[in-house]
Amino acid sequence: MGHGAGAGAPQVRLFPGADGIFHQAAIPSVPRSVKVPLASNEASVTGTLDVLVAAKDCGVPAVVAAPSVYGDIPLPGS
Repeated sequence: MGHGAGAGAPQVRLFPGADGIFHQAAIPSVPRSVKVPLASNEASVTGTLDVLVAAKDCGVPAVVAAPSVYGDIPLPGS
């Protein structure tokens, strides 16, 4: 899901009648999150808010958020 106001809503609508969403998005690198804290905050906080708003808008009754990632996992294409 992208981040930014409401960016996740179209993807959630792909799953009508979903019982829940498991939100596990995060920047997968502690060093990167220290180097670029605003991007890390945007991915974690705004991304989670997008998921919550999309779930509410689509009538999904439950969201499980577990965005903790430890280590330094390279991003695709990097």
